[in-house]
Formats: sequence, C-alpha cells, structure tokens
Amino acid sequence: APDPRFETMAGRLECRDEIDAYLTTWTVELTPKQVMYKLQRAGVPAAAVQNNEDVFYDSHLRARGYVVELDHPDWGRLHHAGLTVRLSETPGAIRMPSPTLGQHNDYVLTNLLGLSNAEVRRLQDAKALA
Repeated sequence: APDPRFETMAGRLECRDEIDAYLTTWTVELTPKQVMYKLQRAGVPAAAVQNNEDVFYDSHLRARGYVVELDHPDWGRLHHAGLTVRLSETPGAIRMPSPTLGQHNDYVLTNLLGLSNAEVRRLQDAKALA
C-alpha cells in the first residue's frame, strides 16, 4: 500500500484496527475463494481456509488424487481423505479402511500378547471382548 504507515511491520501493527476495518469492508460480500483469487491475481500468495468438507470437494485436490476409494467390510465402498503429503521417494498410500470393532483382537491377543486360544475363548465367553 502506498501509505507510509504500512511500510514496516511496526507501522502495520500500530494501524491494525484500521487495516482490519478496511479488510472487513472489502471482504464482507466476497466468498473466501473470491478473496483468494483476487489476491492471487494481484501477486499475493493466498489460499482460502477450508474446513473438512471444503477439502473433500476441492476440485484441485480431487484432480491430484487426494480422495481415495476404499472397500470397507461393513459400509461398502467409501471415499476417504488421502495423504496430506506425498514424498517423491516414499510416497505412501492409504492401504486399508479403518478396522471393524474387534477385527484384530485374535492377532493382538495371541501374537502380540501371547495369550493361548483357550484364554482368548475364556475372555470371549466372559464378554470381555468385542
């Protein structure tokens, strides 16, 4: 801005109420994306703050493969948020949906905790497991 009061961070902080009032007046009838595009056209790096639903339906993120489809044993075919970061040498992937209730009980109880099959059955009979 050509106003010399805004040339330094200290000056901008001193005038922050005036700046906030101006920005409020300028943006009150614009959507976040309209503000983003106007700022970008003026050479200002800007992005709209998005909630989860905005991110899920964002056309750019969808085109980049952010939303993935998974088959869930209880809920069928689901769209799921993908990885937020992709690294060139270790890109990662969403390999499976969230587990169902108790899906990994046997593995955890026998392989990791070392319980016998009889002990697991006793816990199941006592309704201690899901």
